[in-house]
Amino acid sequence: MTGGSEMARFVNSTGDFLIGTTTDDGTDKLQVGGSASIGGALAVAGNTTVQGTFMAQGAIASHSTIRCNAGGDLSMGSFTAGTAP
Repeated sequence: MTGGSEMARFVNSTGDFLIGTTTDDGTDKLQVGGSASIGGALAVAGNTTVQGTFMAQGAIASHSTIRCNAGGDLSMGSFTAGTAP
């Protein structure tokens, strides 16, 4: 607790981890109320949904569906790792 308010919560019954919120949505294992920053690589296995603006600095690589290169070119389809869109 900081200043009498809870900063994070682990929900024992579901295994969910809440940061910046005390309301468990009952679906997501990690729930963040507010902005998040990751200093390093982020690997996502499965579907990703973006609500609002998606901003990226550098290249975004994907092996299916969508790809954006460092020049800002966006391509849809399937790709082989390490190839240009």
